[in-house]
Parts: sequence; C-alpha cells; structure tokens
Amino acid sequence: MIGYELLFRMASFAFLGPAVTLILRALIARTGRYAVGNTELLDFILSPMGVATGAVATVLTFFLAAFQLSGVILIAEGRSRGRPRSASNAFVEVLRRSPELLRLGLILFVRFSLVLLPGLTVVWLAYWAFWSRYDLYFLTTSRPPAFWFGVAVSGIASVVVGGISVRLLLRWLVSLPVLLIERRGPQDALRVSASRTRGRPWRNVTILAAWLLGAWLLGLSATGLIRLVGEPMLARASGSLATAIPLIGTLMTVHVLLLVGVDVVVGIALALILFRIDREALEPGTADPESAGVGPTKAPASSGGLGSRRTVLAGVLAVVILSALSCLGILDTIGDPTTVTITAHRGDSSSAPENTLAAIRAAIDSGADAAEIDVQLCADGVVAVVHDEDLRRVAGDPRRIVELDFEELRRIDVGRWFGPDFLGERIPSLDEVLDEAGDRITLNIELKMPRERADPTPLVTAVLDALDRKRARGRCVVSSLSYEAVAEVRRQAPGLPIGFIIFKALGDPTRLDLDFLSVRESVATDDLIAGARRRGWPVHVWTVNDPGRLASLVDRGIADVLTSDPRTMVARRAELKGLDDIDRLLFWYRRALIERPWSPFNGAGGPRPPPVARPR
Repeated sequence: MIGYELLFRMASFAFLGPAVTLILRALIARTGRYAVGNTELLDFILSPMGVATGAVATVLTFFLAAFQLSGVILIAEGRSRGRPRSASNAFVEVLRRSPELLRLGLILFVRFSLVLLPGLTVVWLAYWAFWSRYDLYFLTTSRPPAFWFGVAVSGIASVVVGGISVRLLLRWLVSLPVLLIERRGPQDALRVSASRTRGRPWRNVTILAAWLLGAWLLGLSATGLIRLVGEPMLARASGSLATAIPLIGTLMTVHVLLLVGVDVVVGIALALILFRIDREALEPGTADPESAGVGPTKAPASSGGLGSRRTVLAGVLAVVILSALSCLGILDTIGDPTTVTITAHRGDSSSAPENTLAAIRAAIDSGADAAEIDVQLCADGVVAVVHDEDLRRVAGDPRRIVELDFEELRRIDVGRWFGPDFLGERIPSLDEVLDEAGDRITLNIELKMPRERADPTPLVTAVLDALDRKRARGRCVVSSLSYEAVAEVRRQAPGLPIGFIIFKALGDPTRLDLDFLSVRESVATDDLIAGARRRGWPVHVWTVNDPGRLASLVDRGIADVLTSDPRTMVARRAELKGLDDIDRLLFWYRRALIERPWSPFNGAGGPRPPPVARPR
C-alpha cells in the first residue's frame, strides 16, 4: 500500500498533474486569453465555456483523488481474499478502470450541481436585493444592515445546501469500492452504495470525523517532533555557516520524509475506511463478490513484497535526492531584503485619509518607495483620485463618482471621518497628486472601472493625458483589476509599465502581456512567483499590514509589498537588512517550521527554498 501511494505520487508529479493542468489551460485559452481573473471571472464562469471548464476541473479533481484511493482499496481487497496484489499491478488495474472513474466523477458532478443550483440562485437573489446598490468595499468594511440581511439569507441557503450535500456524500460514500471490487457500472455503484449506507449516517460521520482528527493530530505530532529535535540543533549551529547549511539540509530531508510519511498513512487510512465500511455493510451471503454474481476480481499472484519494497525505496530515495539538491546554493535562494520595495496603499492610509494629498505626503515621509492610488472618471471627464464607486464610506454620501462633476466632488469633506486633524481634506485630481509626488515617490496608478464595466478607453486616455501634461510617465506604473483596462494602456502607451491586479484567477496569468503582477498574498504561490520571474516580471503582494509577514514574502521572492502602514513596514525592512547570512538562514528555517505545517487538506508541507535563485 505504501508502495502504491508513492507510485501514485510520482506518476501524479510527472504525468497526471501536468496533464490535468494542460487540459484546463487549453479550455481557458479557447476564450482567447491565457487567464481570466477578478470581475471577468464571473462572466467566464457563467458562460458555456466556463461551465465546461468547471465541469472538467471538478471531474478531473475527483479522478485524481479516486485514483489515489482506488489502488489501496484493490490491494486491501486482494489481501482479504488471499490474493495479494503488488503496487504496480494495482496501478495498472486502476489505470485500466480510469474511464469508469471519470464517468463516476461526471455523474457526481451533475447530481451535486442540481443540489447547488437552487442555493446559488438564492445567493444571487440576495445579492441583487440587498447588496447591488452598494460599493462592495463599503459593504464589506462598514457592514450596514443590508450586509447582514444578505449574509443571513445566503447563510441559510448555504447551510441547507451544505446539509443536503453532506447527506448525499454519506449515501454515496462507498460507491468507489463497489465500482472497483464488484465491477458495477457508475450508476449501479451509486445505487448500491445508497442501499448499503442506509441507516448508518451517524456511524459513518463519526468514523470520518475520527479519521480527520487523527490525521490532524498525526501531522501536528510530526511537525512538533521536528521542532523539538531541530531547535536545539539549530541553536548549536548558530555560530558557523559551514555547520548550519548541512544541518538545515539534513533537517529539511528528515522533515519532508516525515511529512510525506504522514500524508501516505492518512491516504491509506481513508481508503481502508471506505473499504471496511463497504464490506461491513454487505448483505448476508454477498460478502464474496463471486457469490454475488458479479464475477471475480482478477488479481494475478504477486511477486511478493520485493516490488513494493523497491517502489518504497525509490520514493524515499527520490525525496532524499530532491531535498539534497534543494540545499545546493540554499543561501542564494533566500530573498534579499535590500531589493524589496514598499508601496504605500492609497498613500499612507494609516496616517492620513486614503487617496488624499495628505496621504501622499505621509507616504513620502514614511520612506516608502512608491504610493498606490485609485483613479476614476467623474461625470465631466476629470480623473479623480478616489477608491470607492460612491462616497458612503468616506463622507456618508450615497452618490456615485460617475454621477458627479469634479467641482461637486471638491465640495465634499473626505477627511472628517478620519480625524479632526484632517477636516476639510478634499478629493484630489490626478494632476494634483502628480504635482505633490513629483520626483520624491513613484506612483502606482490603479484604474478603477465602474461596476457596469464600461469601455476603459476614456479613463485610460484621460490618465495618459494627465501623465503627459506633467511629464510623469517615467515615474509611474499603471495597474488594474480589469485586464481590458491595462491592455488598453498597452495599446495607447506601449512603453508604460502595466500590471494586472489579481484577487482570483483561472489559467496562467504569467502568459498575459504584462510587466508585473499584483496579487493577494494567498494567490502568490511558489509556482506563480517562479513563472513570473521566468518572464522577468516582479510580483507585488497586497495588502500586507503585519510586519512579521515581510520576511516570509522576501524569502519567497516577492519584489514589492503594498501596505497601509508603510512606516512600520519600512522599519521592519531595515531590521531585516541588518541580519547577517547565518541569521537569515536560521530565521528562514525556523519560520518555515511554523508556516508550512501538515494538514489533511494541504498534504505534506515542510520547508522548501523559494523557487527562484537570486544572484547576490
């Protein structure tokens, strides 16, 4: 069983995982884009191609999970009948049964979709009834009564749909072993599973909850053991770089091996649970598939444990080699804090009202390298520097920016809400902000498109005209949540750096025509950072206000950190610059022990160097 788990992981890493990724990217590319994100994501999801992509992604995800469990189930079934099955034999058998697994996944997708559709409809109606007239940022930060009404309705719908989904999941819990062992078709397997699990929902829930708790405790124990053993060893190595590097390499190898072992044990345990639940629920007289009239499960005689032991040894050796290779040049892979830049989010919005001239001055005083501002078009075509699409949050005024002339905006006090020191602070124009910034700070200009997602051309043209009037193209970059907007900037001003702001995306954003990516921290995966760096793009991360996160982001290769508290973040960067090589190395590994624990949902964690080596 261990051999099969390792064989599956090697195959998934080399073939299955990349194949799934290529299929999904090919589907998204049919839209004419390599990636779809943010506001455009909902349009894509609701389109026929989006529905097809969602179906394929769900079915393939189920297929990979079922593939992993199936081999262990077949090996367990063979042993229970005195017909041992080798890991390679089980893998080939599961591969042969792949079409049935895919059909089962498709049927489950359709059935669960029919359950989810009414719930999603209720959430959509709640959005239009309670939330649609508000700016979404105001809604989620100020949380007026309409926000809670929508949350209540959506929450009730989610609980109902979730309850029904869990009930169906328990009904179809043993459909996989039924399909594999008794050679039934997917529809028949679901029917038989529903029959066998009838009357046992709480028992099965208890078993699965115990598995989940045990998995979590096992992973926690493994991580705790590494910390218990590793910390004293690291303390002794703190005086010598020559000692610290091989020691950390050894600890990394042991750490990864231990967590992979936990992952394997947890996967095997789940497969065995499904197998036992199914076998125990068999009707009397049908315990043997042959006597049930479904035919024998053919399992050629195993060649003994030699093949499985070789598979296990090969898997362990692969982990050791990969861990050892990752330690080569490990110091060069740890980020250099002298290269990361700090961007003040909406100016220094912790010290002054956001997107005002006071916030720009505070950002300059904080020592930030850049200030991010948000721009929109007023009704008279002036580019105003303001974030929300209305003035509820900063002035208690429900009117929208696109409905007001700039002179009307100028009469509104947007400093009173922040504090008495800023009474009379006004919304500035882009021209005024460019004058205030001068050559003292770089500006990251975010194009804010109205909710109706109108043609970005007027806003782009107006922004570029302002940059030309102030001769400021060389000290600005432009970004947006709308790819159409930055693509229009590229068309009108090919030399101006543009970035795509990503809250959520499908596909590969690194294949778009950009100069940098600006992503939420949870989106900044190692793979995304590595892909961007291969294109020569810096990756910006937003919005990070905890100075304790800076070291982690630097180590992972992040080039710029957007923060609402630039003064604190600049001070933290100065502290990191004061660390010598050995302090940075030990700091990186101690942080990795904390930030990459094992859980049943992310599998083996463990420390690993950032994906991109940075020359020193």
